[in-house]
Amino acid sequence: MKTTEELEKEVEKLFIIQSRIRNSAFITAIGGLLFFIFGLYWKYLHPEWNLEDMGSYIAGGAGAAWGFSGLLFIYLGFLGQKQEIKNQQIELILTRDEMKASRVELKGQKEQLEAQKTR
Repeated sequence: MKTTEELEKEVEKLFIIQSRIRNSAFITAIGGLLFFIFGLYWKYLHPEWNLEDMGSYIAGGAGAAWGFSGLLFIYLGFLGQKQEIKNQQIELILTRDEMKASRVELKGQKEQLEAQKTR
């Protein structure tokens, strides 16, 4: 079983990974938005483009970027769940330690009561 210190280090690593992936996902989503805006602007500059050409350009650039961004956000959700499981393991270890301390305390109180009864 891992100690709380090891689990806390893992949680910190997960937090760093999550922040990097979150930033990458947002940057990719913004890149897709730029593809979309540029496609609309290019259509404005070149009216000879028909809607099919513009749709192909936007779907190829923005669609791929948004799809990858969505994949990163899904992975980010899985990492968040993993981080919560690690936090729950830490809480479980701490609760177990508190229960052990409580048992020792109750055992001491029981011995004191029994010693008072015998007097």
